Amino acid sequence: MATVKRYPLKLSAISELLSDLEKMRDGLADLPQTVVADMTQRAEKQFNDALGIGATPGRQAVISTSSSLVHADKGEATGRLTATGKTEDTGFNILMAVEFGAGIAGMDGLTNPDYPQLPYGTGTWPGQTHAFDYSGWYYPADDGSWKHTYGTPAGMPMHYTIQYVKAEMPRAVREEVRKWLT
Repeated sequence: MATVKRYPLKLSAISELLSDLEKMRDGLADLPQTVVADMTQRAEKQFNDALGIGATPGRQAVISTSSSLVHADKGEATGRLTATGKTEDTGFNILMAVEFGAGIAGMDGLTNPDYPQLPYGTGTWPGQTHAFDYSGWYYPADDGSWKHTYGTPAGMPMHYTIQYVKAEMPRAVREEVRKWLT
């Protein structure tokens, strides 16, 4: 809750008001960069939490984040969230499998209500070779053995992270502005 400060109508109070307004203006100049840096950290955590839901054991997907001030004079900042996945010799990208599902285990992704908004579903992304392989397939595990799988359901960590950022951004801005109003 913001604190209300009263300024009586006398010269000393008016100069105090002007001073307080200048401090607020100077502090809020960093608002875009502060909010974007905070949101990229939150997005990275959200991605890693969501990745745990659909990640295939022994595989890896990596997220990297960065934020920067784009135009200091305009107070614009940008954040970047980049996910990369291990790519097999066959061209199969693990991150795509985790995001959109792979094999018959991921077939429920075709009926996922979020998929009409997305460009891909199980069996539709480049390099997907086992989408309709009902007997499953084998993949080389990190320990050198071969593991059988029927695929992986769509975990959609990037999709859920984007939805999270959209929902949380207004709250992050309010929290930061509230710091300067108290």
